[in-house]
Order: sequence, then structure tokens, then C-alpha cells
Amino acid sequence: MFKIKTMYRLLSFLSILVLLSSCTIQENIHFNADFSGSYKIQVDMSALMEFGAAMADSTAEAPQTAMFTQEQLDSIALEMAAINGLSNFNITEENYVLNMSMDFADVNVFADMDLMALSAEETTKPSKPRFELDGKNLIYNFDADYIKNALGQGEEGAETEDDTGMNEMFNFQTVLTFDKPVDKVKSKIGEYNADSKEVVFNYNLKQAIEESKDWTTTISLGK
Repeated sequence: MFKIKTMYRLLSFLSILVLLSSCTIQENIHFNADFSGSYKIQVDMSALMEFGAAMADSTAEAPQTAMFTQEQLDSIALEMAAINGLSNFNITEENYVLNMSMDFADVNVFADMDLMALSAEETTKPSKPRFELDGKNLIYNFDADYIKNALGQGEEGAETEDDTGMNEMFNFQTVLTFDKPVDKVKSKIGEYNADSKEVVFNYNLKQAIEESKDWTTTISLGK
């Protein structure tokens, strides 16, 4: 399996930055009738700008102006372009807001581009598939053990009070939309909005680690 190590290392950097301010991660995933689709993610750490401005008053060193250099962004784009089934990848950053978008050929692509993990080591146990198909149903899996291992919190008692506080600051919203009509959603965490026809998940990283073992979501789709 192709490993996007550079992207993982860069996303791991976010776990350090989030100690200084809260981080909002917004995902929008649209599924076509054949389960190809489009993916967008926005990582908003604009609050760091205020922190940097405050630090500039007390230190001689100028605050950084961006999370990533253009060279780092280009490196991510190159590695993502090498993943089979991904196309039209784009990544930009402006004012501490990182935006990534791409098209995917099928749900299997998510096994190679797991953006939930903040770091990855060679010994990390593979994650469950994020999305699986079961007839007309789309299964959305959460893998708490994989997330904990990726964060270095896999051993009993390894999570510290600082870890807990940091994890509470990672706020996620994932919005799923479909070409096909949604017949039924069976989920403890996902909510279906009949007006907007969206399945919406809201949680923070602490909840994902501690509570997501029973978050498996089944979305039944019509024709």
C-alpha cells in the first residue's frame, strides 16, 4: 500500500500547533451513484494568527506567516497524485486555513488517504476501511484504536491530562451527501437532515478516541 508519509508528518505538526489554539476540521464528501465522488477538507487554525501577533510583542523573533511552506504543499500534492483512484487534487493555504480537495474513483481510495490519522509509523496497525459497501448500504467505520496508536496513546495509561486537553481542541465536522436518496441512517453519532439531504457528524478528537467504538454508521440508499 502506498504510504503518504510526508502528509502524515505534516498533519502531525498540527497536533503540536493545536496546543496553542482550537482547530476546526471540516470535511465534505459527496458520493455519486456509482460511489465515486468528491472530497474536500478544510483545516482552520486562523486563531494562531492572533497568538503569533501576541508573541511578536514579547519576542524578537517574527511569528510564522503560514503553517506550511509552498515546498511542503507541493510535496503533499505529488504524493497524493501517486495514489491510484485519486484525481484533481488541489491544496492551498491562506491565513492559516488549509484547503484540500480531490475526486475519488471509489470508496476503497480512503484506505490510502486516511486523513483522520495525525501521524503514522511503520509499525502502526492498519486502520479499518473508513467506508465499505454492503449491497445498497454504505458503512462508515470509526477506528478508535488506530487513532490512539497514531497519536502514541495506544498503551494503557499513556494518555496524559495534556493529551486530553489537546484532543478536545480538535473539532471535526463531516458532511456526507449523495446522488441517491437516503432511505435510512442507523448511527449513534451521525444525523440525517432531510431538508438539506445531508448526513452530518460532529465530534472532537477526545470523543473519537473514547467513544467511537460504537459509532459505526449504516446509511441505506435508495435507487
